[in-house]
Amino acid sequence: MTTQIVIHLLPQEIDWFEGQIKQLKQGSYYLEDDDNVIIDVTLNLNLINWEQSKLPKQFFIEKFNQLEKLCDWCKTQFIIDEENKCLGCDDKRREAIRTTTSDNILYLDSDLIFKPELLKYMMDSAKVIPNEYYLISPQIIKLWDDSWDCLVHQDYLDLQPSQEYKNVDPYLVISNQSQEISIKPINRFKFGGGWFNLLSTKLLKLTDMPDSFGPYGVDDTYVMLCCGVMKQKEYDIQQYVLEGMIVAENIKYRWNPYSDLLYSINHQDEFRKQAESNLGPEVELFINRIKPNMNKIGISLGWNCSPAGYGVENGLRGSKANGYQTCPFDEMVSNLPGIIECIKDDFKYFMDDNYLKIKEVPFNVGGTVKGEKLIYNTKYNFYFNHESPGHGGLYISQGWTGGINHYIDNNYELLKKRYNRRIESFRNYIKEGQEGSEIIFIVFRYNKDVKELKQTLDETYPNMKYRIVVENPPETIESVYMHHVLMGIKEENITKEIQS
Repeated sequence: MTTQIVIHLLPQEIDWFEGQIKQLKQGSYYLEDDDNVIIDVTLNLNLINWEQSKLPKQFFIEKFNQLEKLCDWCKTQFIIDEENKCLGCDDKRREAIRTTTSDNILYLDSDLIFKPELLKYMMDSAKVIPNEYYLISPQIIKLWDDSWDCLVHQDYLDLQPSQEYKNVDPYLVISNQSQEISIKPINRFKFGGGWFNLLSTKLLKLTDMPDSFGPYGVDDTYVMLCCGVMKQKEYDIQQYVLEGMIVAENIKYRWNPYSDLLYSINHQDEFRKQAESNLGPEVELFINRIKPNMNKIGISLGWNCSPAGYGVENGLRGSKANGYQTCPFDEMVSNLPGIIECIKDDFKYFMDDNYLKIKEVPFNVGGTVKGEKLIYNTKYNFYFNHESPGHGGLYISQGWTGGINHYIDNNYELLKKRYNRRIESFRNYIKEGQEGSEIIFIVFRYNKDVKELKQTLDETYPNMKYRIVVENPPETIESVYMHHVLMGIKEENITKEIQS
């Protein structure tokens, strides 16, 4: 996997950049052999009046070229621009998006302070993310309003959203990190452009960087809004935060040692005004350009109803409101060995009269109450809690016309109709997977070994395009264990199921 670090650099920022290059050099010692990095930086010499400056441009050019020598651990693209091609960070990022062949692009502002090992954590995270489109952000301190709290480290949540953050020591911030490092999905899209954010190239190729934005401004806001549009249209997109790794802007100690030596030309307000005036129209164009994603289908393979909800929340499958057809394992309690056998049998015994039984629950577990009656399939050791008499009062809240025994009357007639319909939906989706769509099987299981499932899918559906996403259940190990006891799973098989 290759990550391209993209930096726009002004001459007066050359010393800050030197510090970053040294941090990245230190960080290179944490990388593995297959961690490929490109440092892509443009020195923008266009916004200085060199005739009225006391230092010649050659001073900065020579220093810039010397700093490239510190990048002997990676590939480099050190570019010097004097032809007004790159006037700001948007110009630089636009060029990178349109020309890169890397897997990911990482935006970096020259005044950002970070730990050297952050690059390794970011790249490792990208390797394990299951989503087709993704963003990864480190944590930050409290800067502005509460909408940014999804990125804020817990130690800084109480910081007042005013000017207080300007007095925070950035070096103290990154040195005080003691929290265990972990990656966590967040339920919105939020990031500041150059804060060490890693974005999948596939995402940025899709959003692009509109020419109308000009050299500088709102590119991060634009991508955030586009991501929201993609989520609404069922694209497999997710932002993650790398908990325990904080970055901080060097506001407190940021100064320009060249302020009396360089005659700067400042067009920042003009550039930003241009970008802001085009933000709304460009988002509208993106909305009209992007089509609903019909080429991926998420299917739950248990163990309960949580994977189906996870699939919708994380863009791995559509919602019922958007036409998704419920599949067999979406709303029941199941186990992976039983599902594997069921797939091998092509659901032959799923609604077989010989295996449909009513059993009384012997103990309380989760939302299931001692004494309630559950519908079981005793061949696969599944139970159908959402159709069982009295479970959670569903017959009242869902208005079952047949009352509490709605799904068991007439030899399970309505249960069979419901699940035969769901089995047919499953088969139809598998057929789509054999015709070019991608099937995403979602499994909630503590044991991440799914080799037997993969082998069964390969043998049963040899032409299907698919991948498997395995996540830990939100329930406790004890709860999962007791539900498997309730399913009638043998002790040694339960132990295998819950081992992490």
